[in-house]
Amino acid sequence: MLAMSEMSSHLYSTVLFLHIFCAIVWVGGGVTMQVLASRALKAGPDEAAKIAGSAEFMGTRVFLPASIILLLLGLAMVLGWDFWSLTDVWVLIGLGGIASTIIIGAGFLGPEAGRLAKLIEEKGTTDPEVSARIARILKISRIDLAVLIVVVWDMAYKPFS
Repeated sequence: MLAMSEMSSHLYSTVLFLHIFCAIVWVGGGVTMQVLASRALKAGPDEAAKIAGSAEFMGTRVFLPASIILLLLGLAMVLGWDFWSLTDVWVLIGLGGIASTIIIGAGFLGPEAGRLAKLIEEKGTTDPEVSARIARILKISRIDLAVLIVVVWDMAYKPFS
């Protein structure tokens, strides 16, 4: 049988693995969507519209759940073990970055992708308003991804600790 400290160590390692896995899904998915969106824009408005529809699906069914699970697991590691504290600057930077991207994703990117899909159905892929909204959602999603990359850097380097 495992001693209590060994069980705690195994549990921490499992929680840490799942936390990192969710980060891979979220950040890796964001990078992938950006690459696909860039290629789609060059291919034409029909391809850009397809990616916009995929972004809504990925945002609500993959990125949002991964981000929430990641946040909860991160909090569990800080609160459940004595390695880190909620007052550590690098933890606060990470929490702020994650919270901002969850808010941007759930409050703007997901809903806007849904509105964009409806607009495409109404006006078609070549409409100037559709093109402008695609450009706007891509710009904001790139900023959101940049924030996530800063959070990953913060988690890896743990500055100010």
